Amino acid sequence: MRPTLTVEILAYLAYLALACSIIAILLQVPGQRYISATTASLILLLEPVFTTLFSVLLGLEDIDFYKVTGGALIL
Repeated sequence: MRPTLTVEILAYLAYLALACSIIAILLQVPGQRYISATTASLILLLEPVFTTLFSVLLGLEDIDFYKVTGGALIL
């Protein structure tokens, strides 16, 4: 069964495209001017770990073996 694209779903997709992609990049690039390359690379490297940590703390995801293993491999 294929989901139908409603106006509500398209609005959510547009919001995610703007908030999570465009605005984040527009803020990230100028912000990198004020920190060292090492600090910037560490922040970007740990982004998936922070994302998983916050989603677990907010109760949006469950933690499992694969997430712990992936986070440990990144660290």
